[in-house]
Amino acid sequence: MEASSITGLDVFLFVIALLFLILWVVWVIRLYVRDSRIARRNSFIWKQKLQLDDLGASHKALQARLFDLEDQLEASKAANDALMGKPVDKGTVERVEVPLKAKLDEALGMSHLYLRKTFSKDDIAELLHTDKKTVDGLFKETSF
Repeated sequence: MEASSITGLDVFLFVIALLFLILWVVWVIRLYVRDSRIARRNSFIWKQKLQLDDLGASHKALQARLFDLEDQLEASKAANDALMGKPVDKGTVERVEVPLKAKLDEALGMSHLYLRKTFSKDDIAELLHTDKKTVDGLFKETSF
């Protein structure tokens, strides 16, 4: 029987195999680390997307509420303009003439200005969208 001896070629091949094994282990570890970073990043991005979707839904709800409030405001303006005898549509020139005393009664009932201590003819003129002379003419026969 021949004695087996380890030659330089055997050591060289063993070292090369060991190097490839070490490189393969390092490569697998790097892949694992990269995949875990990607998974964390994807999780973060997914959470941001869900938050953005929630914000989008909230934005749509707020926008719908804003449109409803704008419609209510337009309806209130139209009712106020009709009360004050202004043209309802911007395109029309016709005015509905309402007696000034009737407009004053209705406007005072809605605004409750008469409850203030410093209620004056200027306040009435502003409320009726007219000047002070017209208000003075309204109270010629009665005292203010």
